[in-house]
Amino acid sequence: MPAFSRGYGILAAAALLMSAGCLRKEVTHTIYVSPAGVEWSSIEKDVRSDDTDPTARMLEEQDYLLGARAGQHGIAKALRAIGATRVDTTILRRDRPFTVVTTGRFGDLGELARAMMAAARIRGDASVERDGCTRTFRAWVDLESGSNEDAGALADLFGDSYRIALSDGRFVRAEGFEIEQDGAIALPAPPDAGEDGIVRVSLTWTEGWCGVSR
Repeated sequence: MPAFSRGYGILAAAALLMSAGCLRKEVTHTIYVSPAGVEWSSIEKDVRSDDTDPTARMLEEQDYLLGARAGQHGIAKALRAIGATRVDTTILRRDRPFTVVTTGRFGDLGELARAMMAAARIRGDASVERDGCTRTFRAWVDLESGSNEDAGALADLFGDSYRIALSDGRFVRAEGFEIEQDGAIALPAPPDAGEDGIVRVSLTWTEGWCGVSR
């Protein structure tokens, strides 16, 4: 899924935009999947400016902190841009270096993937299919579509790591993801495009009530 890894096509270029400035931070994205929907949770840890001028460093850091307090920093604005609802920001550490958690909700993985493709103007599609207590997320994306300029609006949604976590149930099959041993976590794997330049991924999981007798 192109949205979840910097290795996916043209969206990879957006990650460079974030590292080009003076703010340094570790960014981790976790996408929580539950029967009620999807929650994107981003942790920006150890946020600080590396500007050598003390005044410029303070101004840059205070600008970031003020934006986070108002829910108008980069990640919050990017989540709203792709249609997230109930976007919330929590400042866990208010002293330098800062730690900020930002969350936003989506209907399902298909809705989230389609929104990111649309924002980056990348050709592709995604869906979630249901068969009894099993759900399967499928997506495809054309790596030749889109541009660096189109992907720039998503730069703040790129970070050092990504994971998809189930609130209940187990991941059982994957293409383009690696499933951790307990089946609760799936990590993006390097994309493998076909001869047509299309990347296709899928992720299947069972819900928690599977196998429960009634």
